[in-house]
Amino acid sequence: MAWTYGKLFNSASDFLSYLNDNLRATITETHVHHTAAPNHANWNSDVKKHGAGAYLARQNSMRSHHMNVRGFSDIAQHITIYPDGNIMTGRNPNIPPASATGYNDSDPDNKHPFMFEMVGNFDKGHDVLQGSQLQSAVEVCRYLLGKGARIRFHRQCTINGKAPKTCPGTGVDYDWFVGLCRSGTTIPATSPSTPTTSGSSAPRTLRYKSPMMRGEDVVRLQKLLGIKADGLFGPDTDKAVRYFQRSKGLAVDGIVGARTRAALNGVKKTSLKYPGTILKEGSRGGYVKMIQSKLGVRADGIFGPKTEAAVKSFQRRKGLSVDGKVGPKTWAAMF
Repeated sequence: MAWTYGKLFNSASDFLSYLNDNLRATITETHVHHTAAPNHANWNSDVKKHGAGAYLARQNSMRSHHMNVRGFSDIAQHITIYPDGNIMTGRNPNIPPASATGYNDSDPDNKHPFMFEMVGNFDKGHDVLQGSQLQSAVEVCRYLLGKGARIRFHRQCTINGKAPKTCPGTGVDYDWFVGLCRSGTTIPATSPSTPTTSGSSAPRTLRYKSPMMRGEDVVRLQKLLGIKADGLFGPDTDKAVRYFQRSKGLAVDGIVGARTRAALNGVKKTSLKYPGTILKEGSRGGYVKMIQSKLGVRADGIFGPKTEAAVKSFQRRKGLSVDGKVGPKTWAAMF
């Protein structure tokens, strides 16, 4: 599929698969920016006003500013990373960005930086770069590091020896960020505006709704369900909750209230029993969706080549026999 402006991805892994299919240029550096304005509070207002349309509304606003005020040929950045970790496409990555004066490498040799903007103000005392947004930024940089692209913060694009801005924020340490990108560490799934249950007298009821619920309590739920713990109660978590409720003879409504929570609290990590048949390419159904959610690939319930590749990667990390099939040993390592 050709590169398209304004395409939204719910995970970095899905975006990177798309990027891999469309990238023809040699990426020399990854330029990391924050928007400063809009910040996270502005984004929350966007979501209240536009709902699911907030991503494109904000992207179009930036594009209009870049083209009509700054005089750029298109939106400056190749992608935008939102506070919930979702990624939206911008300028074609085979075209140099409008990242920083003197650093865009706009000559026609097909070698140039890749640039992304993170929505937020990450100067000290303002928003905090963490959770799903940080994870997406790290995964993008990690992928491009693998292609030989060094990481450069906007503030390192000096003019006459001086930093043009604090971007991507004084609260983001360069060595810390690069260390995360090189380490393979999974970021704890919290969010700057995340409601959590700490300090509350009773846990909140969790469900799939718009805007999606997020927080540490969602992370705990996802770990109990044995799925990818991204801290965001989306459709995959809803499906896993319904599957669990069905297996326990509870009302199947996808809502984590007192009864479902009580059943979950009695579950140990090892309680997800092996389904009794090897799951492999060509397999379909709920068990495949659980595997896909656990591995962070698109949970469509169809065990295809991408799922097989993710299983092989998992097996390799765990020191298992690498065959791309989920048998008893791989299942036990996952769940």
